[in-house]
Amino acid sequence: TRQNGISDILLVDYASGVVVYSLRKNPDFGTSLYEGPYRNSAMASAFKSALGMPASSVFVSDMEAYAPALMRPCLFMASPVYAGAELKG
Repeated sequence: TRQNGISDILLVDYASGVVVYSLRKNPDFGTSLYEGPYRNSAMASAFKSALGMPASSVFVSDMEAYAPALMRPCLFMASPVYAGAELKG
């Protein structure tokens, strides 16, 4: 993924907002994007924006400094994950 400029792949539980999977296990892993320290981040914004989108849609955030990435500028791409008609993440 680094070859493509992708630094991490995350899965967030839609009900709790908790980051339940991360390739890199950065400080945002295990935190809630609803109530945790990154709730106002571009990642949280992308996650929340993707929740109401249909399957196969992608939300792309603006680039901003991101604390878990040592304040390097990051952008986030988020897409809802469905199992049939049920939203999972």
